[in-house]
Amino acid sequence: MKNFEEIKSILKDAEKKNVLVVACAHELNTLMAVDAVVNEGIVDAILVGDSAEIKALCRDNEIDAGKYEIVHCIDGGTVYSEATKVAIALIKEGKADILMKGIVSTKKFVRTIINRTFGLPHDGFVSHVTVYEWIYTGKFLFVSDVAVNKYPNFNDKKKIVHSLVRVMDKFKINSPKVAVMVPSEIIDEDNIREAVFADAITLKDMSDKQEFHPAIVEPSSLDMAWSEAVAKTKNFKGNIAGDVDAVLLHDYIGGNVFYKLEEAHETPAAGVLCGASAPVVLPSRGDSPETKANSIALAAFLKWEDIS
Repeated sequence: MKNFEEIKSILKDAEKKNVLVVACAHELNTLMAVDAVVNEGIVDAILVGDSAEIKALCRDNEIDAGKYEIVHCIDGGTVYSEATKVAIALIKEGKADILMKGIVSTKKFVRTIINRTFGLPHDGFVSHVTVYEWIYTGKFLFVSDVAVNKYPNFNDKKKIVHSLVRVMDKFKINSPKVAVMVPSEIIDEDNIREAVFADAITLKDMSDKQEFHPAIVEPSSLDMAWSEAVAKTKNFKGNIAGDVDAVLLHDYIGGNVFYKLEEAHETPAAGVLCGASAPVVLPSRGDSPETKANSIALAAFLKWEDIS
């Protein structure tokens, strides 16, 4: 697969439609995205949020609110999202399969998800994966983490690599190539003292010992990872040169810049949270309806792969 339309085509032909539940659904771009994928036959949906606002937005924008179960819930001033709690409860009751973030902050949304009492069961670590239709290589590019793990330590980075590999396995990518971002291909006794280089080298050593099998993990700058010509110019001899499948970022600052730049370039993208018991659609609140629709399709595909 090389684009989101291929993913949507698979889901349209599925015998069973997954049910998406949206927390804090009273936001126009979110409603437009949900309505688009519902109309395409990709998922069914439940909307949790301010019911009056949801119905008003639907009425003013020619969205048929009658297609949806609408559950009224307004978030209060606590550190947790009440609407997300309600949405998670619907998943636990078997009434929904996929969770989506609407107009609620990522911090509050994720904090609610990982709560051991009322959140989603998870394996102790969650990470965000962004998927791009990458024009430079003509295939999907998987990137982590631009949203959740702000300053991952070495152990976190190992877990993020494993998450990336699990997601890519759903796409049947053989021997996926994971580039650990470093600012230079020259790794000497000076810069090896910096964590970004030391972590990258250690992850490569682990990869050489098959600890991320079947993935190949090694340090690379971003330009060499996607451009064979740049790699040749710099005399880079790595396995990934020009053929990258995934990128591991050093921190969320660089990740956020990367994400916003690709958003400005209108690169087709999708974002999901990995590690919980159900797929979680985790877009930016400012994402376009198209990106949010792609994210729903991606989460539905990951769920479909689990049960197919």
